[in-house]
Amino acid sequence: MCAELDGKVGAFAQRPLDHTVFPYVFLDATYRKARSQHRIASAAVVIATGVTAEGRREVLGFAAGDSESWAFWAEFLRELRSRGLDGVRLVVSDSHAALEEDLVHQPLGAAEPGGQTPGRCGAGLPGPPGVAPVGRGGAGRDA
Repeated sequence: MCAELDGKVGAFAQRPLDHTVFPYVFLDATYRKARSQHRIASAAVVIATGVTAEGRREVLGFAAGDSESWAFWAEFLRELRSRGLDGVRLVVSDSHAALEEDLVHQPLGAAEPGGQTPGRCGAGLPGPPGVAPVGRGGAGRDA
């Protein structure tokens, strides 16, 4: 049963992302306890969610690692790019220095330099349909 599930999760995680354009990408991370080499340790779990111009959401990818280091974020975003993620106009995330550093050096397909503003809602840029700015850099569903 686990082998069958591993196959399905692997296929989902490696599927191409060039079937549509995701102008909006939300990046987030959390920490969870995980078993590694016969011990329990805290692990970073990151997720990328894409939103189409029509407002349809889709999980683009996820990964687990030891920490949210620059190398970890860089590899995660490089993998998304290699699967066809392009045309991103706005990235919404918390203000994580390693993530911001990677996006400055390797944008996710922004139409122009500086077209992505991790950690901040892009002032003057339209957001996904039905999503309004909330606080400093977050986004939430309109009431």
